[in-house]
Amino acid sequence: MTAREAVRSDSPPPLPSRQSRLFLITASMLAAGWGITLALLALFTANPVMLNREQILGSPYVVTGTVVGDPSAGRVSVEREWKKSALAGTITVENLAAVGARPGIAYVIPLSRPDDAFRVTEAPFAGGAPLIYPATPDAIRQLQAILGRQEVTPTR
Repeated sequence: MTAREAVRSDSPPPLPSRQSRLFLITASMLAAGWGITLALLALFTANPVMLNREQILGSPYVVTGTVVGDPSAGRVSVEREWKKSALAGTITVENLAAVGARPGIAYVIPLSRPDDAFRVTEAPFAGGAPLIYPATPDAIRQLQAILGRQEVTPTR
């Protein structure tokens, strides 16, 4: 081995070229942008509200109302009753705490009255679980479509 060959093998590896670094930075930025885009899509489009059609149609009463105070007390301030227009004011719903209701939140609540008390109607295709739904504009549109009503709500 000559002295010249010894120097070559002991020298550090060559630095990456400017073009390689530019490619790596561009690829990293694209990957980060893609990750942020996916995170935003998941945040804003995940878990849309889907009303159970059979539960809505099988309920004698469907109200939009806000939970008043502790959900274990079962008090709901009725904003609107969609089927019979028979309920107004504040009502008591026996199994409201069991469905995960939170105070101060407006919900679409399918109700039945098997005895003297209101109960959230069990959903036939959800394992018989009682379901309530956040009263979002999309949920109200679905409710209107299920009940066959096309009402126009004023925009602000």
